[in-house]
Amino acid sequence: MEEESNDTFFEFTNETVYYDNESFPNDTFYANATYPPYLGAYTILFMLEFSVPVLTVATLTVLLGTTGNVLVIFSVCRYRRLRSSISFYLVSLATADLLLCCVFTPLKTAEYFLPEWPFGAVMCKAVAFIQLLAMSSSVLTLTAIAYERNYIIVYPMKAKSACTMSRTRRVIALIWITSLILSAPVLYGQQLKRWDWPVYTVYHCQKVWPGPLYSRLYAIYVAIFLFFIPVIVMVTAYGRASFELWASEEVVLIPLRPLQVTKSTPNSSGRGDTRDFQRTHLSTISPFSGKFSRKNSKLEKQQVMKMLLMVVFLYTMCWAPILLLNMLIEFSAINPNTEQVWALKTTFELLVYINSCVNPICYAFMSRHFRDGFRKACLSCFCGRRLALKLQLQGRPHLKYQNSGATSSTGSETFHSF
Repeated sequence: MEEESNDTFFEFTNETVYYDNESFPNDTFYANATYPPYLGAYTILFMLEFSVPVLTVATLTVLLGTTGNVLVIFSVCRYRRLRSSISFYLVSLATADLLLCCVFTPLKTAEYFLPEWPFGAVMCKAVAFIQLLAMSSSVLTLTAIAYERNYIIVYPMKAKSACTMSRTRRVIALIWITSLILSAPVLYGQQLKRWDWPVYTVYHCQKVWPGPLYSRLYAIYVAIFLFFIPVIVMVTAYGRASFELWASEEVVLIPLRPLQVTKSTPNSSGRGDTRDFQRTHLSTISPFSGKFSRKNSKLEKQQVMKMLLMVVFLYTMCWAPILLLNMLIEFSAINPNTEQVWALKTTFELLVYINSCVNPICYAFMSRHFRDGFRKACLSCFCGRRLALKLQLQGRPHLKYQNSGATSSTGSETFHSF
């Protein structure tokens, strides 16, 4: 073996895995490699500090992500109370997360522990394409939500005619078509690469570009156009909407007491009905005592805004680290062939896994309507439809059945109060 200074190595636990420079294939791509060749099933038993976190996060992502995102889609499709333009956008977001949970995460996790890529060239391209497709559709969906919320809050009168369900469906279709187009470049770069070692030949699924310039342009394209620009648009839209929602207050005239109209007579002063008014903020008027108020509506909008801001925050925190690290690696700002950078890259990839399963948890904690929808969906699945309705009504005695069966014309459960 040559001197250690000429070796590229990764030190794990008590052993060091060496890769002689002369033993690498005569391929210029290795200079751009961002992780060592696959170490195989050896890592599961003898690299517990690596295998335990990866397997734990991947397993929880698949289980929680699949269950949660299916619940989101089922609840919105089943219960009318959840059918709104925002909910349809969240269904689009859940669909993208399902692609990551059900396809990308299992195959990418298997890649960590297999000595080579066994799934063929088609799946090699498909996995990378699905990851970029999910990222593109998610960020475009979040951008569309931010724009619509800003439009609804800043221009409430125009929004009644502009923000319709049919328009939302068209926007979602456009988002997915655009995402398919934006994800196409990775199909060219992602390849099943053959590595001829002295004693055996293996196939690795990796990005292979004609030169360093193409690799850098791809990293810039993904980071700038599919992440940073949409995030800036979202921050601007939510900032304006939040200012309008929390800072602005409408002033209206309301009656101090229920109106009493008196007819004018020739002997009267000619003033007709007499009413006392006071100036008050719109957010303080109650809609249930003859006074016109939007306090509950405003609070509900604020709660929705908080939930959406949390979703954007989680998306940014989970995707930004890996994109920034890839940029630093491509521009040679850091050396990728070290144990520390490789471990950091693996950690940031796990954050992408986590992002695909946290959104339903966020909805459940921050939205009463989604929380109730999830509860009803789970009761329907595990207890049966009739028993679920019975349990719902036992917990809420004020609820009444509609049409003697608590069903609407579409056959889905509908209550007077969701």
